[in-house]
Formats: sequence, C-alpha cells, structure tokens
Amino acid sequence: LFDSRKSLDYKSGSGIQLNGGMAILQKINPALQRKVANAALPLKAVRSRTKPWFNNDDSNNPFQTLLELNIEEAIKNADDDVKNGLIVNGETMAYAIMRGALQEILLDELPSNACDRAQFGKTLTG
Repeated sequence: LFDSRKSLDYKSGSGIQLNGGMAILQKINPALQRKVANAALPLKAVRSRTKPWFNNDDSNNPFQTLLELNIEEAIKNADDDVKNGLIVNGETMAYAIMRGALQEILLDELPSNACDRAQFGKTLTG
C-alpha cells in the first residue's frame, strides 16, 4: 500500500464509486464483497449541478442541473454484456463508499503483517 497521507486515517478521504469492481469482487470473494457492500451506500443516481455563469432569477434554486442519471435504470436498459456484468443475483453492483472505510475493510482482510508493509508520505512523479 502506497499512500500520500502520513498514516491511515479511516475517517478522512474522498468518496469512491464502485461498480464493475464490485461485480468482480463478488466473483473472487463473495464474503469480502458483502462486507464492502454493507459499508457502502447503494449508488442509485448521479446528479451534476453548477452555479449559473449568468443571472439566475430563481433564488430558490441557485443551481443549474447539467446531468441527472438513474444508475439502475441505465444499467437495466444497457446491452446484455453490461447487464450481465453489473447485475449479480438481482442486485445492481453500483455503490459509493468513503476511501478510508474501503481501505479499512480491505486491510482487515489481509494477513496482519501486510499493514507493516504500508508506505506513507509517498507521491507519484514522472
């Protein structure tokens, strides 16, 4: 594990969207996939918004919607390869989880000496 942070801080970090990876994890290790799914939130929709660049007469809604996507509907309406890959046992494999929560679950699954091999304060250059 290489991380730019000084140490693992399970309470900080950004959110991550998992979909195809969850479907693969379910095939590799169903118990681990269930742990990740239980710690995550089902990803049902994506909404992208922005503040308008010009005058906005609607003070009740200061944002302009750029995109709204119903994830489950999009997957169910996709071709068979997508549906077969992202719908496993009737469950749509689309989740959102905090980075620290995901790392904690994955590290708990590794042998105890694996945490000793974590490298902190690292950056990728080149």
